[in-house]
Amino acid sequence: MPDDLSRHITLPRLAQLLPRPMAPDELTRLLSRTALSSRTLRERRDRALVLFLLSTACRISEALQLDRSDVRRQANQICGHGQGRQGANRVPDR
Repeated sequence: MPDDLSRHITLPRLAQLLPRPMAPDELTRLLSRTALSSRTLRERRDRALVLFLLSTACRISEALQLDRSDVRRQANQICGHGQGRQGANRVPDR
């Protein structure tokens, strides 16, 4: 059987799209849904996660990989790993 011709075909590269920033009205709506008056533990957890993601620019996948041992309370930092890198994010004083 002759040489496989499909090995010589170069496939086009697909452009990688950058994530678009959240529109101001979307951000306002999101923050209003996680209001300061959150009463249940779930609402408080959701608000803390949203504020953490917004203030640190951490990816959701990185946030979900965090463990209690990643929190440095004395330094007010959270150390995480993501995309082949390691770093520490300062937690805002809210």
